[in-house]
Amino acid sequence: MKRVKRAIHCREKYCMVLCLCLVTLFFFLMIFKEIDILSKVANYMPYKNLSIFGKEIPVVVVDSSVHLTVTDKACTYWNCINSYKCIDDGEGKIGVYIYDIVRYVDEDLKDMLTPMSAEFAQFLWTIKQSKYAVSQLDKACILIPSVDLMNRATFSGEKAARVLASLPYWNNGTNHLIFNVIPGVEPEFLSTLDFHLGNSMITGSGFTQRSYRRTFDISIPFYNPHKQHLNFETHKPSSRDIFLIVSQRQYYSNVYNQLTNHESFTSRSDVVVLTSCSPPLPLGEMNRCDTRGQHYSYPAVLLDAKFCLITRERQFATVHLHNILRAGCVPVVSLDTYIMPFQDVLDWRRAAVFVNENNLDKVVDILSSILSDGNTYSQLVDQGNFYYKNYFQDISRIALVTLEILNERALPHTAKSYSHWNRPIIPSQPPSPFFVPLVPSQKSGFTAVILTYNRFEVMKQVLVNVAKASNVAKIIVIWNNPETNPPGDGHWPEVSVLVQVIHSKYNRLSNRFYPYDEIETDCILSIDDDITMVTPAELDFGYRVWVENADRLVGFPPRYHSVNNFELKYVSEWISNISMVLTGVSFYHKYYHFLFTSALPDGIKDWIDGHMNCEDIAMNFLIANSTGKAPIKVLARKKFKSSATGLSSDMSSHLVARDICLRHFNEAFGQTILHSVEFRADPVLFKEQDLIDDMNLYYSDGAL
Repeated sequence: MKRVKRAIHCREKYCMVLCLCLVTLFFFLMIFKEIDILSKVANYMPYKNLSIFGKEIPVVVVDSSVHLTVTDKACTYWNCINSYKCIDDGEGKIGVYIYDIVRYVDEDLKDMLTPMSAEFAQFLWTIKQSKYAVSQLDKACILIPSVDLMNRATFSGEKAARVLASLPYWNNGTNHLIFNVIPGVEPEFLSTLDFHLGNSMITGSGFTQRSYRRTFDISIPFYNPHKQHLNFETHKPSSRDIFLIVSQRQYYSNVYNQLTNHESFTSRSDVVVLTSCSPPLPLGEMNRCDTRGQHYSYPAVLLDAKFCLITRERQFATVHLHNILRAGCVPVVSLDTYIMPFQDVLDWRRAAVFVNENNLDKVVDILSSILSDGNTYSQLVDQGNFYYKNYFQDISRIALVTLEILNERALPHTAKSYSHWNRPIIPSQPPSPFFVPLVPSQKSGFTAVILTYNRFEVMKQVLVNVAKASNVAKIIVIWNNPETNPPGDGHWPEVSVLVQVIHSKYNRLSNRFYPYDEIETDCILSIDDDITMVTPAELDFGYRVWVENADRLVGFPPRYHSVNNFELKYVSEWISNISMVLTGVSFYHKYYHFLFTSALPDGIKDWIDGHMNCEDIAMNFLIANSTGKAPIKVLARKKFKSSATGLSSDMSSHLVARDICLRHFNEAFGQTILHSVEFRADPVLFKEQDLIDDMNLYYSDGAL
């Protein structure tokens, strides 16, 4: 009996195991079935991310009699958008609704569209995961069909129009966004989609001034996924041997003749004009040939060029701009009517050179003048790199920027500033208090901050001198020697203003720019502990200038940055141009102490404290990046010699170290953001030394 029970028990166990195996097998069969379904449409992984994995894609039969609406070429945001649907959700953003992915077939059950591309799936996935995505239709401002129309050559316009018109919420395309990259096909190569789209908005990379509907369509970059595997190593501009390159495969005959025959192009060996190879080489799209038949690998050859020319060709939608920016080459655009990508928010004059098509023969002279000013050239390169990394690099970035532009159109109060779109922003930078013109009260005065270590006797002279200024409210001495206590009360000079001493725990140069609670005025005078030659009248005048320019760095010792062989150099000679003012004696808003402490790019503070140098250069970078403005030098004094030997006494090694700092900070901030000016603020009567004191308020300012 026990054997029978044991046998029955074992049989039940085997049955349970068998059932479990069958269930598992069935589950995997279902998964593979879903994979098979999805793989017929596109690579199934993006669809898994779009949360339809595990569901069979619905099939919709499109009625052949569906009504089509002609594209309205006069659409603007104000007459073709239902703005009542674009309401701020309380967080400064609109809602974007994505249609479910559906397989569209005609009445004969034949597919009406080609399988979805991986790029379009990534586009949908990015939007689905963005802050704008909504699942409820009544909260949506923009509706995006899950219909891949990226490449006009892959689908029938008539069938695509019927599919769109059959959408349940189409409503003649109102508030719909059609995502397209390549709008035209041979032989016309139209600059926008050419089938019935009603009132829908279109993105595209080939818009011209004639086809682009301002405030409505969005010009986007031409994204070419086939080039993304190439290793575009970062080349220093100095290693680029080609002055100018033109690397298109097709040209208009008159343009090609001018490029290959005009003396301005043919007389220089560093000007290279490429076209398709004849006969075609393997991987023909990846190769170019010059007029002598020499072969070049494209787009890798762009890494060796300083300037890259884009001229008119049959198809306005061109991948050249994307490749040029990726290679770190400066685009030279000779397309008079071309709409640049995201030009609603990007200032392309800062990243590209524009040459009228009629002036193509002058392009070499124009570029030579730009290259002679290395600073201008490096700024073009830096800005191009910034645009590529932030707006061009992949489909996800392109999708999100498109949504941001739509959001700003619908909710103008959320629009980002010009500097946000066109300048690198310090990570986690707090909002600036200078969003309106700020003129502090002159009566509030300034707080003098003196950083000192072991030079007490010299520092006392500075303290007495600063205390004589009529606008000083308080003096703070930062005792930066953690191992030695500051002198007792009896050793300090008697002055008419409050003096507070802060004993630092660590000897760090960045202590100079810490936002101490003891600083109560808006204005700070930063002054070295050995600057004794500045008169109280000069300090009062410097403060007066700062009051009228409270967002600027205002000071006395000027410096300049130059570009030598495409590398930054620190210039201390007396010249007309200035791009920095040393913080050894300068005025600025206390807000910048907060930025310096919490919002500098990673590693800069550690660099300063490790090298015990260049905190003043970093502050110049910080303020220039925050305001987009140059500093202001006051008065004509040339010499600011320290009265004691300090950190910068070895001038030759000091200048080398400053060069290194400039390059390091430039890399950390992402581009050269210092601004050069020829400007100096002087009292109106500063040369009239014989006038009575009542008329010349700043009679004791420094002489030349």
